[in-house]
Amino acid sequence: EVARATEREAASFSERRAEDYGKVVRNRYVLGNAWRIAGTRIPTTAIWHFHEDGADVGAIQRAYPDLTEQDIVAAIAHEQRHHADRAA
Repeated sequence: EVARATEREAASFSERRAEDYGKVVRNRYVLGNAWRIAGTRIPTTAIWHFHEDGADVGAIQRAYPDLTEQDIVAAIAHEQRHHADRAA
């Protein structure tokens, strides 16, 4: 029973919370403080590179099946703002 409880608890760590969808965050202890999609270890720059190479949302979802359309749109919007700020 202890083993099953431990497995359930461990599995819950990999589940994303509903409030994480479509949200971009960063944490100094995760991915070296890089911006990432909340609840994942997928950096927004990875999504941006797919977008820059002409991939649409469907293609990006095939590469990252755990992401929602909200996640992808949020990552692209974040990177667009980041690149615009750099250019200014």
